[in-house]
Amino acid sequence: MARTPILALMVAAIVAVVAAPGFLKLDDPNSDGLFYEVQRLQVQGHSEAQATREVFDGAIARQTAQIEDAPSHEVRVLDPAWVEFSKQFYERRWLVPGVAAALAPIVGQHPGRALRWASLIGYLLVAPVLFLLLRRRFPPGLSAAIAVACTLAPPAYKWSLGMRVDSWGLMLEALGLLAAVLVKDLGRRWLILWVATLAALSFTRDASVILLPAVAWLLFVERRDPEARTTNLALLGTGIAAALPAFILGGAPLRVQLAYVISGFNIPDHTSWSFVASNYPEQLWRTVSTDLTYPVDFSIPAAAVLYLGLALAAATLVAVAARPAGRDPYFSLMKAAIPGCILLLLLANNPQAFRLELVFVPMAAVGLAMLIQRGLALQRERATARAATLA
Repeated sequence: MARTPILALMVAAIVAVVAAPGFLKLDDPNSDGLFYEVQRLQVQGHSEAQATREVFDGAIARQTAQIEDAPSHEVRVLDPAWVEFSKQFYERRWLVPGVAAALAPIVGQHPGRALRWASLIGYLLVAPVLFLLLRRRFPPGLSAAIAVACTLAPPAYKWSLGMRVDSWGLMLEALGLLAAVLVKDLGRRWLILWVATLAALSFTRDASVILLPAVAWLLFVERRDPEARTTNLALLGTGIAAALPAFILGGAPLRVQLAYVISGFNIPDHTSWSFVASNYPEQLWRTVSTDLTYPVDFSIPAAAVLYLGLALAAATLVAVAARPAGRDPYFSLMKAAIPGCILLLLLANNPQAFRLELVFVPMAAVGLAMLIQRGLALQRERATARAATLA
């Protein structure tokens, strides 16, 4: 374990080198980022109305509208009514704007710049956290290689740079899993990391729906072990308490969020559950079919690589789901996190070029390590059998 901190720094350095060109190139603004920019200004002392005017009346909003709205001849980003309606979907996402507000005096106040730096910092933390998560059960070299590979995978690379919170969401999800494993492996003194991570995650993305049910599953499977039951209750109780303030703060009701998605991210004419229920299946089919045909938009070699990556990702998740957890809470947690990821995708129900599917990355990384270990073991067995035959 002495090499672990050094390897963690090394994987971060490798990702930093590869991320530099993307940080410079992937600088187009987006509508999500505009709302985060408003929040960044609010953290820095602007009123909500003042911050909204500064961002949505500015050049960055006009550039965003040209990118997102002009091709479909819609008017959203520059429509004050759409801005007022849409801001409810960002009411709980204050962490990354807060980080950006802290960075702004250093990197400059130019619209979007501090947010891009904040996203980059989150992205550079993904690989070390994934490495540490893998290192709890797998060899150092294998853990480092897989952490780098998963962090540099095209969807992770694309959606972690720019005016977004995805890098922080992925990093904190992996850190939450790591914190839970540390509590199980090393004791309840690691609960402070678990609590801090769940609190931060709740103000970043809604991925607590992944971690808390996974811990609840641990409580069930280890219910006959008094010590484990006490630890799992502590994890579940403190996790709920840490995530609760963000949900009390506000946010859009689920039916409004789904109606918004079904209406193409426009102000919906109806937000009733009957409207959602009648249109949800069609939207789900659109999401699945769009995601499955997304690679077709690229060249044949690129499409082949993307489909190969999808097949490999599916295989890694199947490997995790199919592995008997035994008495190891590590694999029970990974297995139980997969249904939470699926639930989160069903609640979001919109195609975003594998952006939302990033929640599967920690479990896929574990599954990939399992498959490689299994392959290496089979190779050693065959080599041993061949040597014995020749002897």
